[in-house]
Order: sequence, then C-alpha cells, then structure tokens
Amino acid sequence: MVPIRWIAPCLLALAGMMAGCAHPISGSFRDQVDEELGFGRVLQTPERFEGEKVVLGGIIVKTRNFEGWTEIEAVQVPLDCWGYPYSRDDSEGRVIFRYEGYLEPEIYAKNREVTVGGTVAGSKSGKIDEKDYQYPVVKVEEIRLWEDYGYPYYGYPYYGYPYGYGYPGPFYGRGFYGRGFYGGPLYW
Repeated sequence: MVPIRWIAPCLLALAGMMAGCAHPISGSFRDQVDEELGFGRVLQTPERFEGEKVVLGGIIVKTRNFEGWTEIEAVQVPLDCWGYPYSRDDSEGRVIFRYEGYLEPEIYAKNREVTVGGTVAGSKSGKIDEKDYQYPVVKVEEIRLWEDYGYPYYGYPYYGYPYGYGYPGPFYGRGFYGRGFYGGPLYW
C-alpha cells in the first residue's frame, strides 16, 4: 500500500510528464479538423477545400512580410501524434502559411520547424526555381515554432555508446520523453 503522503507528489509528477506530451495545437481546434483530409488532397485541389480546418507541419523555406500579414513558405512534413514534425525527408510538397500580423523573419528563419493549425484559403501561384508551382494557402489560427538547436544529431554509433546511459536511444527525441534528453536535437 502506498503511503498517503506520497500521493500528492506522485500526482504532481504524473501531471508534469503529461504536460510534456501536450499537442501544440489546442484540442478545441483539433476537434474541428477532418482526419481524412490529408495534405496531398489539399495540394491537388486547394479551392475545393477552402474553409476546411487542417493541422500541418513544415520546414520553413522563407518568411516574407507584407502590409498587415506575413507569409511563411514551408516544405510540408508529416507530424507525429504529439504534433511534432518528424520526418524531414518525407514531404508531399510546399505550402504557404498566411499569418495576420508581423512575424520576424530572423526568428521564423529558413530550416526552422513549425506546426500550424489553420483554415485552407485557396491557392497562390509562384515559382520554385524555374518551375511554376501552385501553393495551397493556409490562414494561420495557431502556430508553434520549434527550437533550433543549430547542430545535427548523428545518433548511435557516432556518440560511441549503445542505448542507455542517458544517450540517444529509442525514446530519445520525439518519443516518450518529448523533445529529448539534455535539450538534444531531434533528427532521426
């Protein structure tokens, strides 16, 4: 039997662990999202899905400010169940996140990861190098910019230790322990 004096600290510790696994987009917003509507369908015909709520992840290509709004051009990447962009090598295309207001381009900089909850707002024509491209546009309602660690994570065996000992393992990074031990980077 657990002594009564241990119940409060245990509940507090459990609440702290659960907070580390919180999704960056609010539950009330995610309740409005159609789980069947994936980015690939929006990319094909953005006008057909205007007004639909989506939650997307991306890697920023560039951030541009206009009078009254900011556009973030991003390479779409899939999100894990906690809302973290998890595979930098798996994308279906690019997207423009339109934010009402000003975002600092030096903070929302190239290669930073974002998670966005927003509404599909049609499309915008543009170019990627010399190729014409039709970007789906998502009007931002909620946005989360992830930390920039500034160095790559090479993982085992480059650190020289097998799993355990506080070094990268199967639960390091985006897994059970959240954003990684010791503030480590997140690239798998």
